[in-house]
Amino acid sequence: MTSWIDPLIATITAELGSQSLDPADVAYVTKRRMAYDIRWPVRRQMEAHLDAANGNSATIEAMKAEFAQIKAHPYFAKPGGDAPPEAS
Repeated sequence: MTSWIDPLIATITAELGSQSLDPADVAYVTKRRMAYDIRWPVRRQMEAHLDAANGNSATIEAMKAEFAQIKAHPYFAKPGGDAPPEAS
């Protein structure tokens, strides 16, 4: 079974390819932003926030969960990881 992230990665890879860009050379934040915008366009994000403001947090929680899954996927990983720096 293919996860919903796999077709998303294929779409991003194709979009970068159409611009003659190698996904390996594109910053992780750019790929994440593309993923967020494809999966949750601005209008859909605004609707999720409005739903939450009106007492229905299910949509925004789904959005947050998907954003976390995108961030955790190796294709979108920050080089060196996303762990915060240690306090000295």
